Amino acid sequence: EDLSLTAARVNRLLCQDLPPGRFVTACFGILDSRERRVEYVSAGHGPLLLFLATSGQVKSFGATGLPMAILEDAEYPQAERIDFEPGDAFLLLTDGFVEWARPDGEMYGQERLAEIIRAHRDGLCESLIQAVYRDVVRFSGGTQQADDLTAVVIRRTGT
Repeated sequence: EDLSLTAARVNRLLCQDLPPGRFVTACFGILDSRERRVEYVSAGHGPLLLFLATSGQVKSFGATGLPMAILEDAEYPQAERIDFEPGDAFLLLTDGFVEWARPDGEMYGQERLAEIIRAHRDGLCESLIQAVYRDVVRFSGGTQQADDLTAVVIRRTGT
């Protein structure tokens, strides 16, 4: 089934299940390893980052639709498509990483995140996630974690 229809169906179910004022962000995707691509629909979820190995550039993508359980008849657009070249990585992170603030109120942000991604471009996905987590905690200067931290990394290896 089409990802946009799946997202709309899940949204309707969550609208019926969650109390007013509650919502969920989500990212639905299909990874096609043979075609070396991923198609996704982001319901308010982000940041979504794409590391391009050939240039070292980190591109940021916003959500493609509303968070879930806000509007029962919300529609979600057709899936976005990302084609992978060798070494490229697609990162799906919760905003708890970029919004973690240090004592002076400055947030970690996407620029610091992009630097860590570039610095750990050749490691395993697990190592990249650990490096991001360690750097965010170091940056926080001991402030309390205020939001969840969840990360998924999809990387094309080989040729």
